[in-house]
Amino acid sequence: RYDNRCRDLTEGNIACNVAEGKPFVIRLKLKANFISIKDALFGKVGHNSYFEGDPVLLKSDGFPTYHLANVVDDHMMQISHVIRGKEWLTSTSKHVQIYEALGWDLPTFIHLPLLINTDGSKLSKRQVGKFFSGYSPSALLNFMAYYGSGFPGLRFYLISSYHSSQLVLSDAIVNFSKLDEFSTILTKYILDGNKSELQHMREALYKLVQQKYGVLLKSKAIFKYIFLVATLLTTQGHITKLNDLILKEYQYLWIRPEV
Repeated sequence: RYDNRCRDLTEGNIACNVAEGKPFVIRLKLKANFISIKDALFGKVGHNSYFEGDPVLLKSDGFPTYHLANVVDDHMMQISHVIRGKEWLTSTSKHVQIYEALGWDLPTFIHLPLLINTDGSKLSKRQVGKFFSGYSPSALLNFMAYYGSGFPGLRFYLISSYHSSQLVLSDAIVNFSKLDEFSTILTKYILDGNKSELQHMREALYKLVQQKYGVLLKSKAIFKYIFLVATLLTTQGHITKLNDLILKEYQYLWIRPEV
């Protein structure tokens, strides 16, 4: 905690320090009586940041800290709603005071629950790349919407269904095995009669097979609509994602076996 020691420097002290070339920072003088902020999801949240000490706004090298930069950036870009993870909830009391000090209107703040691992640690974007390879956009969309959002049922388009009242407050424990479940369910749903999504799936399978086997393909007939759809229909329940169809156990569908 910073002890606010520089709050009581006199004009003479400041002039002397500047003359000696001492490095300095610019801090925000926090209000002692600031207690609560309004969040669109969590409601009225009490937090008095005064006891943490005056935060740095401009560092000694002249660069701004996140506290100042995010406020200025959002204001200049005319951001109406600031939506971010709830780990920033306690810092928002500082940000509100920066808005007030600059004479700017406050945006609406919405702090979202976090995605966490099964051990309680925060999920990192560096962790997830290895899990998402090969899944359809629809499967990924529904998998992500499942955690913390409250979207009902399967979805192919979320914008028309979104409302902040459907968000939940608690952190979501991400179970990546559910990605396979969503992919399997979506595949069955599409093959049962969603023609527009079936066309997208057929086109995606066409590209996968072409990229994987190229000149080794046994016949151009395999690219016909009826063959690709028949392949999808007969293998549903046995695969979780399209990429499974270019694995070794299914290569007999696309190339002639070696003898």
